[in-house]
Amino acid sequence: MTMIVRILEIILVLPAICYLIALSLLAQLRKAKTSTQWAAMITCFLLACSSALTCAVLAWSGSDQWTGFKVTHAIGTDRLSASLGLMTTFLGLVIAKFSSKYLRGEHKQLDYMHNLCATLACIQLVLMANHWGVLIIAWSGSGYFLQKLICFYPNRPLATLAALKKQTLDRTADILLIMAAACTAWLSKGNPFFDGLDTILSQSHDSSLLTTASIALILAVAIRSALIPFHGWILQVLESPTPVSALLHAGLVNLGGYVLIRLHPLLDFSSASRWLLIMASLSTALLSALVATQQYSTKSRLAWSTISQMGFMLLECALGLYILAVLHLVGHSLYKSFKLLSSQTVESVPCKQSAGGTLACAISVLAPVLTTAVIGGTLLGLSHTFAGVGIPTWWLAVLALTWSPLFWLQSRQPAMVTVITMSGTAIQIALMTSIAWFGHQLNFGFNDNPFHTGGMICAVIFSLSYLSFALIALRPGMIAGMRHQIQAGFYIDDLITCTTQRLGNKLHALAFGIHEGIGFRIREKVQQ
Repeated sequence: MTMIVRILEIILVLPAICYLIALSLLAQLRKAKTSTQWAAMITCFLLACSSALTCAVLAWSGSDQWTGFKVTHAIGTDRLSASLGLMTTFLGLVIAKFSSKYLRGEHKQLDYMHNLCATLACIQLVLMANHWGVLIIAWSGSGYFLQKLICFYPNRPLATLAALKKQTLDRTADILLIMAAACTAWLSKGNPFFDGLDTILSQSHDSSLLTTASIALILAVAIRSALIPFHGWILQVLESPTPVSALLHAGLVNLGGYVLIRLHPLLDFSSASRWLLIMASLSTALLSALVATQQYSTKSRLAWSTISQMGFMLLECALGLYILAVLHLVGHSLYKSFKLLSSQTVESVPCKQSAGGTLACAISVLAPVLTTAVIGGTLLGLSHTFAGVGIPTWWLAVLALTWSPLFWLQSRQPAMVTVITMSGTAIQIALMTSIAWFGHQLNFGFNDNPFHTGGMICAVIFSLSYLSFALIALRPGMIAGMRHQIQAGFYIDDLITCTTQRLGNKLHALAFGIHEGIGFRIREKVQQ
């Protein structure tokens, strides 16, 4: 029995070990041909993907009461981390294969391979972390090696600026995570592990310390998830190689959502932090969606879309819909990696606007009704009663409003073609609803904790936002005077960048003045 346990422990950490083996092989093959180096690394990535698949099968083949494997108390895995680990290793394999062709003929390919292996190894450690120290070090390490990947082309100033911004924000997030860890450890009497966190917090009587820990965690996640106003670096990352952008959008930026799901008891026991996250994520989702509609560059639109999706995913976490947030995370990762890897060049394409005719007006009005009917019919067919759906009604209304614009794209087509394409859109919505329903039936080892008051308020805000977006789509001239401001993201990032630079210059001048003053006094003492 002991031998079986040891074998299982080795399988659990094998994906991370495969990335370390790849690093060791690349060091041994430093003088080999570049094609040989890529082949060795991709082989290790294939082994990592296979071991992650084995780990996921073991995780989901256990009973519903199974809580996970533990290599040590600080590192382990469960169904959630095993599933996301499989997705991460698969995307890492695809990105590595794509990179071997994309970077052909480039210098410093070996450095790129080193940093890619180290980044993926750190991501695996984040997914397996059951200890605050492991989480902080691994998450910080993934950001450190990502900065090196971003600066692969040193002569691109925007990429360098993005790396500098990310470095500054990451260090800030590290400090906030350390603060959250310290507060949680104090509440749990020195326990740095995530196990039983909900039980420990439920017995805590220090509400101020609990609120401090949860707010520090939320701010750290918001910074690393590129919520507004911490979003600027993700826009400049587009200057880095395309596979790096795919790795960032499909993997790293989603880690904030995973960490928040893993530490959800901190949210459940602090209403102040819930409201803070609702306001930050809701404003990010809606504002970024508006900016994305006015972008002419394919990659810029994808970047703003990622920011909006991060806001939407964290909103699900804030409202206690953790299982839907997991499904959102997986779907966004797969979709964004495909879109970015398939858009190697920055194309200039105009944004699609609906015509302001009778058909467009009718579609805009009827779209929520059609979407609601499709969602309701699909769920009734799957669960036979709305009582067995498990998803709050107010969130189904939000989904209906966010999916309704899919019908807008058919407004400029002939009537017969519109009917056919709208039927295809209805099938697409029914398919997404079915995936959400089936995914919601899976047992990840935790349950949703819906925040009904906040959810109903969000549903009302989404309704008003839908009306605003529909008016803009029907009457684009309404925002003609603000189009440039919207395209620039209302200059929020420029304001933050200028403020940070001014503050940095003042701090540098202050430090220089202190240094010179101390030096003058030392020289004066020496002369005496």
